[in-house]
Amino acid sequence: MTNEERFWAKVNKNGPIHPYRPELGKCCLWTGGCTDRGYGNFHVKMADGSFRATRAHRYAYELKNGAIPDGLIVLHSCDRTQCCNDSHLSAGTLKQNTRDMVGRQRKATTNLSLDTARMIRNLYATGQYSQRAIAAAFFLDSHSTVGKIVRNEMWAEGEEVTLADWRSWRHSPARKRSPRKILKAQTGTVA
Repeated sequence: MTNEERFWAKVNKNGPIHPYRPELGKCCLWTGGCTDRGYGNFHVKMADGSFRATRAHRYAYELKNGAIPDGLIVLHSCDRTQCCNDSHLSAGTLKQNTRDMVGRQRKATTNLSLDTARMIRNLYATGQYSQRAIAAAFFLDSHSTVGKIVRNEMWAEGEEVTLADWRSWRHSPARKRSPRKILKAQTGTVA
């Protein structure tokens, strides 16, 4: 099996459509191993039989466009770290990537509703998606957030908590208390 065949065997070409940019079409999500930040890992077999690790989206870009120019990185127009759809990938600078991140509010102000948490639980319950894939699909910072939602440690029925609330709770000395109890202590009510 060639590297390209091995690569595409680990890609779901029938992935989700971006909720805010449907004109991009479907993402092609990496289903193999991932980094802790959600980027796919692919091991390219070299001519001498050894393997070289690379990011899956970088390999997808190189299959279509050739080598990534020096000093550039591969950007995702869909903002999904696991996406390998070559029409969603382009070469750009770190500065462009940072500008995109801020402009699209990719990491800064993500809020989840209880309905979204239910959707995450339902997707995970199907057994078809990993926590990493779900985190990428919902633009979450970490797959561990999905794990907390699945285990009802976050966004349990009857509560609505922002990721900012979660981060402050996670880093607080009172982190053993639930976000719901913290919100109740701060506001007297839980939304």
